[in-house]
Amino acid sequence: MDYFKRIIEFFTAGEFSDAGKRAFFRWLADEEHSVEKDRVLREMWDNSGSATDAGIRESWRAFVRKAGLKERVPRLRRLRVWQTAAAVLLLISISAIYTVYREKSGGSYAGLLEQYSAVAVTERLVLPDGSEVHLNSGSLLIYPEKFTGRSRSVYLSGEANFKVKGDKKRPFVVKSNDFQVTVLGTEFDLLAYPGDSLVRVTLLSGSVEATYNNLEMCTVLSPDQQLVYNKISKSSYINNPDIEDVTAWQRGEIIFKGTTLGEIITVLKRKYPCQFVYHEEQFGNDKYTFRFREDAPLEEVMEIITQVAGYISYNIAGDTCFIEQRTR
Repeated sequence: MDYFKRIIEFFTAGEFSDAGKRAFFRWLADEEHSVEKDRVLREMWDNSGSATDAGIRESWRAFVRKAGLKERVPRLRRLRVWQTAAAVLLLISISAIYTVYREKSGGSYAGLLEQYSAVAVTERLVLPDGSEVHLNSGSLLIYPEKFTGRSRSVYLSGEANFKVKGDKKRPFVVKSNDFQVTVLGTEFDLLAYPGDSLVRVTLLSGSVEATYNNLEMCTVLSPDQQLVYNKISKSSYINNPDIEDVTAWQRGEIIFKGTTLGEIITVLKRKYPCQFVYHEEQFGNDKYTFRFREDAPLEEVMEIITQVAGYISYNIAGDTCFIEQRTR
């Protein structure tokens, strides 16, 4: 473990040529000892909890500079964005990011752009090929300045809706941890937050091929079908969801169907710029269904949830929401 940590810290602290960067990321992306490398990255992030916001921002900028990324982080709530973005990038698989900018033809080091959508904010952008992306809150998209080579690859951590520009010669590939979606021209929604056990791709039109479980399993979806993949159990299934529910986040709505309180709070963390303080073990396994209107204030949402659940209460003080078991 110390060996891997020394190598990563050596790269972070030094300045390297493009060839040196490629060599480092090839080593980091190599499947050999991938568990140990990911564990070191997680440990480094856990140990940075005492760092100041300025230190976190500088660490993020150092990574951005060394990886060849160009910042496109919104200025709104910048301190919280820097901290969240740093955590996201350290907790996702670096090897998946590497595959985005490693060009298939010759392995050249391509310039990258990144777009981060902060908590309570969604972002729209047009990729270099004309494809349109709508990012949900707390999501990170990494993509090249220009698509070259035999495919158009991007990396997503979070959730996004893609309207892909047709190109029969160059498939459009969205990569995430242990999951990949390949299309020629279509519209689909991909949910792949790093902290969630489930990855979900929903096809709205056209056709997509989803590859997962170390890229050993493959499923082709038809319109209105949804593939759900469990990263822990490596199991998957297909269903036919209500498309209006899947795309509700794009309209600002919040919809839960058969969802536990723990899962509900996880979604609310991405929707509202608020810190939630609670003990997840106090939640049961009961499942609930809610539909909240566009731009519903957090107070309204929590009031309805606590009334329906019956055994929890909440208190919002400033930008913190405290959730406790209700005193009987």
